[in-house]
Amino acid sequence: HKHTILFYPTMERKISPYLAITIFTLAHSIHHIYAILIPPLLPIFKLVYHLTYFQAGLLISLFNIGLINQLLVGVYSDKKQKRKIFVGLGLVFSAFLVVIVGLTETFLTLAIIVFLLGIVASTYHPPGTTLVTEYFPPQKRGRFLGIHLIGGSTGTALGPILIGGLATYLGWKHSLYLLSIPGILIGLTYLTLIKDIAMNRKQPNLTNLENITDFPANFQLKEIITSIIILFLALFLGLIPIIGLQSFLTLYLTDTFNLNISFAAMLLGLMQIAGILSSPIGGWISDKTGRKPIIVFSLTIQLVLVYLLLQTSPGIPMYGILFLLGFFFYALLPAASAYLADITPPRLRGTIYAIYFTASFGWIAFIQLLTGNLIDILGFKNTFKTLTLTAFGGVVLSLLIKHRRI
Repeated sequence: HKHTILFYPTMERKISPYLAITIFTLAHSIHHIYAILIPPLLPIFKLVYHLTYFQAGLLISLFNIGLINQLLVGVYSDKKQKRKIFVGLGLVFSAFLVVIVGLTETFLTLAIIVFLLGIVASTYHPPGTTLVTEYFPPQKRGRFLGIHLIGGSTGTALGPILIGGLATYLGWKHSLYLLSIPGILIGLTYLTLIKDIAMNRKQPNLTNLENITDFPANFQLKEIITSIIILFLALFLGLIPIIGLQSFLTLYLTDTFNLNISFAAMLLGLMQIAGILSSPIGGWISDKTGRKPIIVFSLTIQLVLVYLLLQTSPGIPMYGILFLLGFFFYALLPAASAYLADITPPRLRGTIYAIYFTASFGWIAFIQLLTGNLIDILGFKNTFKTLTLTAFGGVVLSLLIKHRRI
């Protein structure tokens, strides 16, 4: 069949690769539109529910705490090799919860729904990212993960922009109702067209990894675990300032510079627009040079840019810095995801991604609580100056990542 392409002896892809990557990218985009909805709405929630900065940070943290469910999703999807059902149904149920966010009347109800939205959203990354790595060969893994990440950065950009624009004309509640429609449509499309990859092989013996297809024979179990831990710690420390900045940027701009909410939300989207360009570039370069150079360089540049942002006010320099922050942040992500796939056996990849994303979002939830509390005490600028100190530790740790070229 002209659409049947075999990259591995026991893996068969059922649809055109172009159609597959299109669906993967659209699904990723919708997922991130829903995942980014809370931060641009924080100024509205703060007014409607009379929130402190700590309570505002708590809302974002509750979403990320719900994402801890990714661990269960990843392990179960690896065990059963059933991935598309999680992604497709997750998008559909996320859309329904977005509608319910617009129907809430109290802060407590809103907090519960946001937490449930995080639980449902946890069904995307472990199985969805694993399917992308299985559909395409290792030598092109970085660039296809980069294309997949275009969807993530596009969705993260469109979320604030759509909320900011639509809320001006429709109100924030009707904007949410409208944004629920594509989630249902794309979720049903994913369930219909994407096929799970059949991997007809026995569960790999972790003490004999050299026998696994598409896996480096020179990587031993101890080295794999060490490499994963170093990567995790480098990213967790290195990304603290930009994660905090993304969570509180709209509040920073509205409260410090008196920008209107819609424009502040659109500036948050500007960071994500940059990722549309940088995700495939970062993935493609990592295929050519290895993953480590992209990771180290991106973490270093982001540290400098966050510090520079604190010295600027709204205008061209600030907008340029926000664009570059988004550019280097999203250039890093496909390189990190590809690195994990490079050093992980295929049958365990969903589990490793689950641990990666679960730990990431659990740590992010802590960052958001910490950031909100520090802002109440120190103010915005002193808080982010403090957070940049931790990012330096992430840069140092990233130098210890083992360099491999595919």
